[in-house]
Amino acid sequence: MGTFSGKDRRDEFFEISPDDVDMWVRPSTIKFPKKKVNIKPFLSAFAVSLLLCAIVVVVIVLIPSSTVSVPNVVRLNLSAAMERIRKAGLEPRLEGWVNNSVHDEGTVISQRPRSGAHTKKGSTVLIVASKGPAETGEGQTFSGLSEQPGSTSGLGGFKRGKVCIDPGKQAALGSLRGDWVDPGLSRKEMPQESANGVSTGKPEHLLNLDISMRLKGLLEKDGFEVVMTRETGAVELGGIDRAEIASQSKADLFVSIQMSSSTDPKQKGCIILYPERNSWTEAIYWKSKKAALMIEEEFRKYSAITPVSLEKTGLFSIFNWSSVPVVCVRVGFMTNTHDDEILGDENYRAKVAKLIESGIVRYFSTPQRL
Repeated sequence: MGTFSGKDRRDEFFEISPDDVDMWVRPSTIKFPKKKVNIKPFLSAFAVSLLLCAIVVVVIVLIPSSTVSVPNVVRLNLSAAMERIRKAGLEPRLEGWVNNSVHDEGTVISQRPRSGAHTKKGSTVLIVASKGPAETGEGQTFSGLSEQPGSTSGLGGFKRGKVCIDPGKQAALGSLRGDWVDPGLSRKEMPQESANGVSTGKPEHLLNLDISMRLKGLLEKDGFEVVMTRETGAVELGGIDRAEIASQSKADLFVSIQMSSSTDPKQKGCIILYPERNSWTEAIYWKSKKAALMIEEEFRKYSAITPVSLEKTGLFSIFNWSSVPVVCVRVGFMTNTHDDEILGDENYRAKVAKLIESGIVRYFSTPQRL
């Protein structure tokens, strides 16, 4: 057998002789020098990508879109519909009332734009509400006043009218012994003394008068004619007396400004009241309700006193004895510390007057027909 030496070892296994197979050792692996790779450019590119992704997320998540989707409010009652529209970042506006035999009174039956449409934030959504089935002799569609007297100068091109403002209560009851709630003499409405604020001690009749006089100035500045039921506390006026002043003046709208009181000190908020529909209010019901809705909308948007509610009642003599459209705005509770302190601020009372005036302007400026 031949000897296999390192120097005679061949590089390839298959090139050696059969006798040398057992002696064959695999040659050492040839090592090539490692080449260093520069990964800094890749890291920089990755960091830039992450930064761009973060910017996109911030834009999408943190920066609000300029457009919103219009919510569906058909078949909701008016208050719920308006609240849903506002939560979507849009402004609700009651376009009118239509007789409808399917949906109850106060239910939204149509809207513009349609639900699901995209529109700019702050845009107006027009809604039409049902006023129930048509009755014999009742008009088919009505959403506002009949033609109003007055100039068309000043704000917009709508016709101004005459507004009767009633500052609720008075300094003393005097000889007042109560009024019949309605011409049917069904029950008596007992007069109530002017309350004092539970926190400020300010008398209700003076706060009502303060807001009313501010409202008078705002309306006259905008071209309205104004009639006051009182401009001093030294009067003796029952509810029928006040309604008679508004009716005899042939006012286009009668607005009573009052405060609320309760044995429950926790009760608070603004209440916008309009007449219950009955044989005495039939002729003024829809106009009164429309005015209440317009004023309620303004308070819901800007009032510092909450909650804001819309209610109807058949227990006010000023409603049942009035021959002109009438609403009562109860701006807060004198018996609630929070409400009383806010109402004690003259700047807020000026704001209240402006809210009522804005609702009145909307009432007069909304077209009477759809």
